[in-house]
Amino acid sequence: MLIVRKHTLMNDIKKDRRYQNIRIGDRVDFTRCFSMESFQEFSRLSRDSNPLHHDMTYVMATSFQQPIQPLHLTSIPLSAIAGMMLPGHRSYYLGCQMRALYPASYHVDITYSSKVVAKNDHLQTITLRTIAFQGVRIILDAEQIIQVRDDIASEMAPHHDMDITIKSVSLDRTALITGASGAIGSAMALRLASHGFNLILTSRSRDAEFEGHVLQRCQEYGVEVEWITVDLESEANELSPLVSRLGAGSVVTDLVHVASPRVHATANELLNVNYTAMKTLTEAFLPQVLRRQEGRVLFTGSSAVQQAPLGWEDYSAAKAAASQYITAMNNHYGQYGFTGWILAPGLVATRFSEGLRGMNTQCLQPEEVAESAYALLNGRHGNSGGYFLLESGAPPRLGRFGFYFSETSTVPKALPLADDTGKSSSAPAINASEGDFDRLFRQFFRLGSAVDISQARVGESPYWDSLRHIEFILFLESKWGLSFNSGEMDGTKRYLDLKKLLASKIGNV
Repeated sequence: MLIVRKHTLMNDIKKDRRYQNIRIGDRVDFTRCFSMESFQEFSRLSRDSNPLHHDMTYVMATSFQQPIQPLHLTSIPLSAIAGMMLPGHRSYYLGCQMRALYPASYHVDITYSSKVVAKNDHLQTITLRTIAFQGVRIILDAEQIIQVRDDIASEMAPHHDMDITIKSVSLDRTALITGASGAIGSAMALRLASHGFNLILTSRSRDAEFEGHVLQRCQEYGVEVEWITVDLESEANELSPLVSRLGAGSVVTDLVHVASPRVHATANELLNVNYTAMKTLTEAFLPQVLRRQEGRVLFTGSSAVQQAPLGWEDYSAAKAAASQYITAMNNHYGQYGFTGWILAPGLVATRFSEGLRGMNTQCLQPEEVAESAYALLNGRHGNSGGYFLLESGAPPRLGRFGFYFSETSTVPKALPLADDTGKSSSAPAINASEGDFDRLFRQFFRLGSAVDISQARVGESPYWDSLRHIEFILFLESKWGLSFNSGEMDGTKRYLDLKKLLASKIGNV
């Protein structure tokens, strides 16, 4: 293992801060665990003694099969977040909108993550997006609004023994890149290093050329570089050196999975590296993404999934499985800071593709793929994730991985998905229906089928703020050839209101 490190500054900040010192992106995370004794104390104060929360005989006759925590017991730490952490003792807690997504179990750790997502200079308020999760299951989703009072002198700040560290926005980025010794992985490492990314690079074996050329060049950019050799085809426990880099306390902000066996490797080898290893690493990374409410995974797919060349079936299937997994992760966790990209290049001029391309075949260069990877990770194409198809001689195409209707099918065409600006790339050509609108709403905001959208509201639902509302209205206009005036835009801040307005405009929504 080769490690080259540079000194980095801690990004922890003091708790006694005035409004102007609070930044969007400041956050806190911690863990709590509630027992049945916690419920007894809660019940004594609240007078809530519902048997669903404590009576095993009663609960066994329900679908829950075990007592579940009252929502307001689970949400108790939100008061400390607003009153003692963000912003601290200067707080005046104005309100909270929250929803329970899954029942919370007793005696199981709950991780709370709270992040400043907005500031209002006129009212001197901050808005926090707070989530609570057990394992990687989000059980509570809340938006808190707190006014920051600057009328108290700093010396009046109370002393307390809370062991919570408030973390400020950090510009440090660390990418873990698998398959880094290959031509594409090396190009990505150099591109990211040139932009200040610290690197954890992996390869299957020691490579003198890689160590003497790529690592040295990365180090010249003054970033931290760590090189680990690991065989991604091995059993899951062999991945522990990488899993540990992604687990508790990880500094990794970006997971880039480039590694893949050759096209004509066995189906098991292809699936083990492209899908199973990538899934294992992503699952190890996910708790830290949720703690920070930010993190990116980029999977190097292939245009072969669309083109289906003969003899590439196993390779295409492995790439498709991993692409579907990234899409599912976007659907489930996209609104909580997870961003998953599938970068699908065509043939690239590397040793990997030798023997697969003709003498005059037009190919991409590794540096072109690396540039696209950097653009995706750096938010140049938005932060909603998706499928980025990159082929030589053609403009890049951005969309979603999924089902395509045949051009000759008699089935009505599916709704085209939005790009990262919220605008459709094709002209409206559908008949709107209630199912169309519901599906379109979920697709635009990247919500899974389990998310209840009936009570969605601008400014209260974490995925639907005022800017996204404007983008969605513009998207509807381009999709269905409609026109909304400013009064209609302001008067449709609820999902049900917007649906009602569309019914009046179209007649069958």
